[in-house]
Amino acid sequence: MLGDTDLNYCNFYSALVLLFALDLFFFVPIGRWLFSDIDEENAPALSRSRLLFGAWALAIVASAFTPALPKLAALIFLWGLFRWLFIDQRWKSVRRGCGAPGFMSHWAVRYLALFELFRLIDPSARIGAALWEAYRVDFGLIMVCAGCYKVLSGYTRDEGMEYGRVNPMWGHHWRFFSKKNPFGFYPKLMNCVACIVEIISGFFILSPNSALQTMGALAITLSFFYVSCFIRLGRLAFLMAILPFLIWPGVRAGAVEPQAALCITPWMASCIISSIYAYIFALPVLKAIQYYNYLSQKSLPGGLQKLFDRFMNWVPIIIWRVFTADLVNFYVRIFAVGPTFSDGRMTVLDESTYDLRQKGPILLKLRFLHVCESITLSSLFTTLKYFNGNWGLFEKKLSSYSRSIIGAMNLRDQGQVCQLHYEYVSIVKKENSMFAYPHVATFIWDRKTNKVILEKIDVDFDPSALSRHSPIKQAAAPGTYLSSSR
Repeated sequence: MLGDTDLNYCNFYSALVLLFALDLFFFVPIGRWLFSDIDEENAPALSRSRLLFGAWALAIVASAFTPALPKLAALIFLWGLFRWLFIDQRWKSVRRGCGAPGFMSHWAVRYLALFELFRLIDPSARIGAALWEAYRVDFGLIMVCAGCYKVLSGYTRDEGMEYGRVNPMWGHHWRFFSKKNPFGFYPKLMNCVACIVEIISGFFILSPNSALQTMGALAITLSFFYVSCFIRLGRLAFLMAILPFLIWPGVRAGAVEPQAALCITPWMASCIISSIYAYIFALPVLKAIQYYNYLSQKSLPGGLQKLFDRFMNWVPIIIWRVFTADLVNFYVRIFAVGPTFSDGRMTVLDESTYDLRQKGPILLKLRFLHVCESITLSSLFTTLKYFNGNWGLFEKKLSSYSRSIIGAMNLRDQGQVCQLHYEYVSIVKKENSMFAYPHVATFIWDRKTNKVILEKIDVDFDPSALSRHSPIKQAAAPGTYLSSSR
């Protein structure tokens, strides 16, 4: 018979595995495009995606239905897979490791694998209890940092979530909200609540009081369920709603009955516990260093900065910079241009693509409705903002992405494409209490020359301009929060 704690933990475990399975299910139709920026012809990408998703599916099945040792092996495999796909590819692929959804999937499977490992090797359950504390502190700090960054990026000054609600690329009900007053009470309230809930809930989770921990966990769960009703965050919203369940008193993984199939000595257990608590005490220090680097643009003396940067990239530990105005105050339309298309061009992506009620190629809809594709497009066109107008880097990324667009077309259309036109649409708050959507520029990728040309519709448009409250500074290098101008 399972005790209540065991049963609750098993339910938490099952919910995460189910979410990983759903993640795989929604990736499969568009899987080859995860690799299409690696090879223009897509043949290696297609075979690689089939191999990856086959192994992913087997690992999901093994982690759900096999005995303890095969289950652990499957979780470790998923950990390695997510590490490569979502973390290692952050600086190597135009898909940026799928952004925050990928980061949190890796974060979750890492803890899940470690919980299962320590259940097998520690009959005292002391290691599991220490790891639960690390999970709680880690999650709480992520939430505090997410809320603080929202404050820094303008949420308390009317620049934040309202753009996501009215953006076709992100909002479920963007047409409805686009007719509402952008300066009204509701947008102001939601922006403030978004900051306050994350900061206060994070501190509640960090507190030693179990009642406050439960309140903080519940607030995070409810807030992400609420956000999922309006914003297209994909698996991230549901993952973030599930993860706080482990912080509830009756679901503590450290209190679960250990299986102890491969016992270690008490001395080894003590060493592991000491390492976990060292990590717990290091976490707030490392977060403070990141914010120190970011806000003061100063580095630590000697070789300490490089040492800390390497460790924080290896773990990884990041400042959560999710859903700020720089990312969501615009969207793009994509058109393929060629002599045989009707009117000289074919629509690849526009506002109707995000509407399942309107006709269109189903695979394209699945691709652009996927949160990772929205993150990819946002990251592409913020390259000029984040990297201070580095046109060469932007051109390289957009060329790679353009080849993936052509590779996704049917064979008849692939050969007809001469150019891809990316229409940049700004989202502007109007004084007449409405949102406006001016087409301000077109980025033209030429297939023959592999070059990108910018045609401005609005002569004042600057693709490298930041939103008015943006705290972004160009990093000196990938993986550091030091500015290149330092």
